[in-house]
Amino acid sequence: MICNPPRRPADHTQQTEVADRENHTLWSFAPPSNPAYPTVVKRQVVQVNDKIYVATSMLCTGPQTACTHVAQEFQALNQQMKQTVRPAP
Repeated sequence: MICNPPRRPADHTQQTEVADRENHTLWSFAPPSNPAYPTVVKRQVVQVNDKIYVATSMLCTGPQTACTHVAQEFQALNQQMKQTVRPAP
């Protein structure tokens, strides 16, 4: 696994990301300063036949509105990711 330095998502709070390249998985952990804390999001790129999917799981125990915001942010990121990933030949 590779631990990437914190990045700044749209809401400008830092989060920690851990990439598991072997399993095509990215884990994102919200910091205590994020209103949705504690939150973890797992995204995994999956190919089924000739289609690419981003399987996403989220565990968020913060306030519902903050968790909804995080879910919407990751849905948008997943759409961007799907546009850059191509199926294997």
